[in-house]
Amino acid sequence: MGDVYEELPRRPDDAAAPFGGGGGQSRRASNPHLEGDEEDKEDGNDEDIGEEEGEIEEEGVTISEEMIMKGASKADSRPGLKETVEGYLARLTHLTLNEKNIGRIDQLRMTPGVRVLYLYDNCIRRMHAFDELTKLTHLYLQNNLIERIAGLERLTNLTKLYLDGNRISYVDGLEKCTRLEELHVSGQRLGAGEELRFSSTSMEAVGTTLMVLNAAGSGVRDPKPLRELLA
Repeated sequence: MGDVYEELPRRPDDAAAPFGGGGGQSRRASNPHLEGDEEDKEDGNDEDIGEEEGEIEEEGVTISEEMIMKGASKADSRPGLKETVEGYLARLTHLTLNEKNIGRIDQLRMTPGVRVLYLYDNCIRRMHAFDELTKLTHLYLQNNLIERIAGLERLTNLTKLYLDGNRISYVDGLEKCTRLEELHVSGQRLGAGEELRFSSTSMEAVGTTLMVLNAAGSGVRDPKPLRELLA
């Protein structure tokens, strides 16, 4: 099987995502409009896929408090006169941190209220700092250096996940994302002969809610796990 683009019927009240995933052909993505301002492991492959935390050589800059404050949405206003920095960061709901050469994202744990997070066009390798962002509904990570989907176990409110243009060869780690409606993994930059594979366990977990799956240009050959979406 070649390229895959599964689009399941949308409910009438579903709004289109502001950025549809460019397939990874470019390291630069068009700046999407902030969304949602009004609203507010099938097999044992886990040991073999990706690297342990200490073995990944990270590049790029570390997210700082200053970067986070500059990336805050206007909807979050500015810190109050008597408000601490910690208190302000904790109440942010929208963050735009794309195209900042970001490689390390540990400081994101200081923003537990974030719902919409733009981190596309950076050099992020590890998805390890999202465990405290339990209110996240939209996560944009296109065109980074991610090889493994991880750290989403507590993101039970996630509805849209954009991972186009990374280096992911196995889609798993979505077992707890039971509200996921859109998954974008097109244009993965894989080595010769590699293909994008899907975990049946993850697909079964999101099968009742997923309406859009975009995996075009990633060399999908085994469609069997995708049958879980139609069950």
